[in-house]
Amino acid sequence: MFLPVVKPLVRTILRIASFVLYALTLLAAFGGHINPAYITFPVFFVTAMPYFVIATMIVILLWVLCGRWITAGIGVFTLFLAWSPITTAIPFHSSKKATPGSVTFKVMTYNILHGDDQEKGNDAPGNRSFEYVINSGADIVCLQEVNTLHDPGEIHNLASFKDTLYKVYPYTAGPLFSDQKVLSKYPIRMLNHEAFFGSGDNRWMSAYKVTIKGRELTLINMHLISMSLSDKERDIVKDIAKGNGKEAMGELKGSIMNKFHNKTVFRADRAAAIRRAIDNVHGPLIICGDFNDVPESWCYRLLRGDDLRDAYVETSFGPLVTYNRHAFWFHLDQIFFRGPIEALNVKKGRIRSSDHYPLIAEFEFTKNN
Repeated sequence: MFLPVVKPLVRTILRIASFVLYALTLLAAFGGHINPAYITFPVFFVTAMPYFVIATMIVILLWVLCGRWITAGIGVFTLFLAWSPITTAIPFHSSKKATPGSVTFKVMTYNILHGDDQEKGNDAPGNRSFEYVINSGADIVCLQEVNTLHDPGEIHNLASFKDTLYKVYPYTAGPLFSDQKVLSKYPIRMLNHEAFFGSGDNRWMSAYKVTIKGRELTLINMHLISMSLSDKERDIVKDIAKGNGKEAMGELKGSIMNKFHNKTVFRADRAAAIRRAIDNVHGPLIICGDFNDVPESWCYRLLRGDDLRDAYVETSFGPLVTYNRHAFWFHLDQIFFRGPIEALNVKKGRIRSSDHYPLIAEFEFTKNN
């Protein structure tokens, strides 16, 4: 008598759990429409959207195998409703070939962690991060987390590659009191920060004009504020993600949630400043850097607007991970563009010396430039 009762009961529990998953998947897909200044908790779900989508797909398949078509169908309908944001986080495109005779160029964005090597340590000879940059083939390199390109006290083994770096990239630019620097094979000049952004705070973003074979390009390098979690706080977030501990939930509701709220709101404020500035920019434009935020987040959507295009979304297939530490495998580094240029491909470097992977996007100037 017990088994016939248990089987429907278990099935009901699993069905309820599936419906909860479907609801959370929708929250992850559309939570970026909610201003974090008012409600912060959707940030967590948006950040993990690819994982919710994959989990939903697996659950749908299991219900299909069990012959439960209605429950599976509701899952399919969930993915249908969320399809537009899903294809931003998990695009279904491929790289493109350059138009014969067109002018192409490559842009790298790389949070270089001051040139430190988190994987092998700084006692190893050379500097793997900067050596990767030198050999990358990128024409323009937007770096974050490097305060100066001249101080051996910040960049270990600087003397071993400095001359080669400046031979490959004879043009450099970047604010003095900021951790954004740009290396270029083409002439580049930094724009006045206050005139361009309407603010004197240059810690998070900087703007440039690059001249590539007679064509002028506006470039913005950005490093938006992170959540700045301590190691203990990261462990708490990981515990919650694994479903462990009421004490961890208490910590989340306290200091960690406050930190998430404050940092997310501040990051959105900086993104809004960039958005206001680029509304006055004409011609080819590229915005790249460490956004410290994921596709379809409030900040991402605010900055991208209706006119900017995501180079990865238009040229790539599948989810992307650009951060590689603390088991926080998220897509935090972005490359946007606008104007008479076309994205051809985006490639991720596999080097793990920094806590971020480098991204290299190839572009071409279109004929109407």
